Amino acid sequence: MTNFNDPAVILQNFWSVVKLWHAVDGLYIWEFVTTLDYEWSVFKGHRPYRWTIWVCSERHF
Repeated sequence: MTNFNDPAVILQNFWSVVKLWHAVDGLYIWEFVTTLDYEWSVFKGHRPYRWTIWVCSERHF
């Protein structure tokens, strides 16, 4: 049985969570960067504003 109070196990679990955070943050940054041109064109007025920009900021052409 795993001893969850063991410092080695705690450290291993900690680094697993840190790696997961990095992966999720990377996906979040990727989504932000890839949709930035759409959001910027809405902000500048080149595209019509739709309420769906806040629900799902995917590219709408």
